[in-house]
Amino acid sequence: MKNYKELIIWQEATAPVKKVYGLAKQFPFEGKCGVIAQVTRASVSVAANIAAGSTRNNYKYYAEFLQITLNAVFKRQIYLVIDNEMNLAKAQAIGEVGAIPGEKIKMIHTFLKRLAATANS
Repeated sequence: MKNYKELIIWQEATAPVKKVYGLAKQFPFEGKCGVIAQVTRASVSVAANIAAGSTRNNYKYYAEFLQITLNAVFKRQIYLVIDNEMNLAKAQAIGEVGAIPGEKIKMIHTFLKRLAATANS
């Protein structure tokens, strides 16, 4: 398997983590113990699962980690929507953190397809 640090999808996954931690500083104390903890956990999970999957010697198992990664991406989105609806931080800041271009999700899907093709060859 490839070194995860060389993967563009991993490199792209680390940027939102930094933004989420910056956003967390804006939350009131009660928000930090609830929903923001979930947002930070989901954000870290995206990069962590890409890295953990790369340690697998089986493409099928790596693909499972990437499915978990997609799950974490969408969880982060849901938590940010809730944060916004509860007015826990400035809407603009939440929007900047929550903006996940479709291209990033497509990148993960493309990588999954490549893994499947490699596994089947």
